[in-house]
Formats: sequence, C-alpha cells, structure tokens
Amino acid sequence: MKLKSAVFLGLAFALRAYADDSSVLCQQDQVRQLSFSRQVISRVKPSNEVSLVTWNAHKLEDKNFFFDLKKLSESSDLLMVQEAVHTTAWQAAFASHMPFAFSFNKSFCWDDKANGVMTASRIGLNNNLALLSPGTEPGSFTHKVTGYSQILVGGKVVHVINTHALNFNVGIAFEEQIDHLVKFMAQLQGPIIWAGDFNTWNPLRTDYLNEKAKTLGLSHVNPARDSRFLVLDHIYVRGFTAISAEVLDLQSSDHFPIKATLRLNN
Repeated sequence: MKLKSAVFLGLAFALRAYADDSSVLCQQDQVRQLSFSRQVISRVKPSNEVSLVTWNAHKLEDKNFFFDLKKLSESSDLLMVQEAVHTTAWQAAFASHMPFAFSFNKSFCWDDKANGVMTASRIGLNNNLALLSPGTEPGSFTHKVTGYSQILVGGKVVHVINTHALNFNVGIAFEEQIDHLVKFMAQLQGPIIWAGDFNTWNPLRTDYLNEKAKTLGLSHVNPARDSRFLVLDHIYVRGFTAISAEVLDLQSSDHFPIKATLRLNN
C-alpha cells in the first residue's frame, strides 16, 4: 500500500511539471497528426468484442483526469478523448502508463501545447488521419478536429472516427462539419465506430446528427441510465451490437465518460 501511494505521489508530482512543457506538433502548422506508443498489450477478451471509452478531457485542467482515464483503460480496448492536450511530457506519461497505441490529432496550439483529439487502442492503430472542420469557432477562429484510424477486430477492418464538433459557431458551420464527415465516411466499407463530443446542446443539432448518422446505416448506442442534463457526447456504430453502455459518474472533467462494450456482427 505504501509503495502504491509513493508511485501515485511521484507521478502526481511529475504531472505538475507538464504545464511548462511544449508539443512538437506546434513547431509546424501543417503537421496535424502524431502517432506514438511504448508497449501495446491486448486484453484477454473475446476476439469479436471491443470495450471503449469516449470522454472530453476538458484540456486536462483537472490532473485527476489522467488517473481516472488510466483506471478506465485497464478494462478498455479503445479510448477516444476530446479536448486532449499534447506535449512531450504528456506523451511520455500516457505511453508509459497505458499500454496502447496512440494517435493525437491537432486542432490548434496554445502556449506551445497542442489541443485536439486523441485515440488510443490496445489493438493497434493504422492509417491515422486528422480531418479539420471546414468552419471555425468565432473569435478564436480555430478549427475542430476529427481523428480517423483503423483497427482490426475479429479479422475485420473497423473504421474509428473520434470527433469534436464545433460549439460556439453561428450559421450552418456545425452542419457543414457533420456533412464533411458524413461524406468522408460514405466512402468507407465495413464496420464503423463514430464517437466523441458533438456539442449537441439543442434539439436541432441532435436531430441533424441523428439523421445524418442514419444515412450511413449507423445506430445510436444509448446508455441504459443517463442522468446528463445536456447530452453532448455520443457513440454511433455500424456492424456492431451494443452489449452494454453506461454514463460514468466521474468528476475530473466537465463531461462524464461513456463506456460501452460492442460485439462485432457476423
């Protein structure tokens, strides 16, 4: 118990130093995607199942987020994080303490730290790609980014799309971003997992997203119990059956994580 506490305190001390670190992604505007890993270890599970977590990190402002995500990662195959932050030290922390392959996709840089979405997989990640929203947020004029990756489940290629949707936009920028992603996904054959923070803070946004997902043959994964006041985060799938889905009561972000277990259809 004392050793465990010492390790926790040591890591917590190290994390405080990360605020002064920078990201290599901020050295070149054109570079949007970065892959990294240290050791990838698969979980013992049925080969046709995927356990995933999607969660908005709130820019890692609460350092307990790292520890909560690490705990969730122990029973997960796929992590899809929005408002993630990349620096050299954060990369080392994630790679050292979570045995996943990582793909970080940059939206913008602030104070030499990259902000965006991060996808991590125990199954390995292939063909990683960053997809920028056509429009930007007003005031900051920053794009939102979606990360695309491929994983292998049950011998099939599964397309993984990790989205952070525009929030404070005006006009039809939100709809244009969703249309842009739907056009991209319309070219994809086979199973799809599309998840993230879609900022569906009003019924019009929710209805638009649901209708566009249906055009791709995607079904909405609905948690059994959902006490969220605003339902901003979603999981959509094609070629999978949801075995379970739940919203977890964790307080280390301004969003709650969704955890789901999916079974690949025959």
